[in-house]
Amino acid sequence: MKQLTKSFEKFLDLNFFIPAWLLTAIPTILIYRGSGVNPTTIATPAAQKIIEAAIFKFFSTTTGIITLVFILLCHVLLTTISLKKAKNANISVKECLNQAVEAFPRFFLTAMVLILIVGSAIMIGAATVGLAFIIIAPALVWFSIACIFWIASVVENKKSGFTPIAESISISKGKMWYIFFTLTVTGISVSITQSILSAIGSLANETMSILLGAAIGPLGPLVTAQMYIDFSKSKKQKKEKES
Repeated sequence: MKQLTKSFEKFLDLNFFIPAWLLTAIPTILIYRGSGVNPTTIATPAAQKIIEAAIFKFFSTTTGIITLVFILLCHVLLTTISLKKAKNANISVKECLNQAVEAFPRFFLTAMVLILIVGSAIMIGAATVGLAFIIIAPALVWFSIACIFWIASVVENKKSGFTPIAESISISKGKMWYIFFTLTVTGISVSITQSILSAIGSLANETMSILLGAAIGPLGPLVTAQMYIDFSKSKKQKKEKES
């Protein structure tokens, strides 16, 4: 929980908050304008399927694909800015943008490796139903938590492929329950606050609902970045003591 407290203290620094808020809000607005639905809407299972179908249909178009690439770049840029803030470094949007653009091909390659690993596990699970429940499903849950730092590793260490995934797993070793608990508390806090802010914004219009709801969104990436920086520093110090 130490990282959540640290992140909340840094969250309202306008040098971080304004660009991070825009990087959270703009992609959601683009999806809303392109598909006609708000992806952050809390709906019934039936309505949720309609929302997902509309979004999928949008991303199947040329405009949707371009928008998707832009959204992914925004995510890498948000991670870059969050890492800067976690290290208490000065945030230059131009410098962070250059770093994010340079890291994007590595991000894409590593994402493909990640999708290949998860996809293979799901295929094995589908082929062996019993094995899926006993081994595959728990393994995928563990893997998703252990790989939470892969984007941060791509940005910070300028590596791609399986290396950032392996580093994330290494950093997470021995801290899985701590990471799970921190992310759960952060997720619940963000979700509740986002629902309240979105409800207030919806009194005006859908766009205002998205803008206000997105205001709390950057807290999640900042908490993840703070854990990555703290855990990496701790691991480095431990290695230095052992040597």
